[in-house]
Amino acid sequence: LQRRGHEVTDCGSLGEGRKLVQRLVAVSAPPDVIVCDVNLPDGNGVDFFIAASAGLSNCQWVLMSGAHDLDRVEKAGVRVGAPSCT
Repeated sequence: LQRRGHEVTDCGSLGEGRKLVQRLVAVSAPPDVIVCDVNLPDGNGVDFFIAASAGLSNCQWVLMSGAHDLDRVEKAGVRVGAPSCT
């Protein structure tokens, strides 16, 4: 993503990601995209999406997991599947 000209910030934990999003929103620079794992040692990416997405109306979310979490994700109202790329 960086090689394509996007600014990318990685976070080592869900807590760090939450703090970063709060800082960005506070300075009126909310993220355009958040890529988040669902199962993290310090929290759940679906819970993060539910809590933060209402305040980030223009942000696109990519929630991913190596575990079978589709039921939980779909119950949260998240559209499941990869978007078509053109």
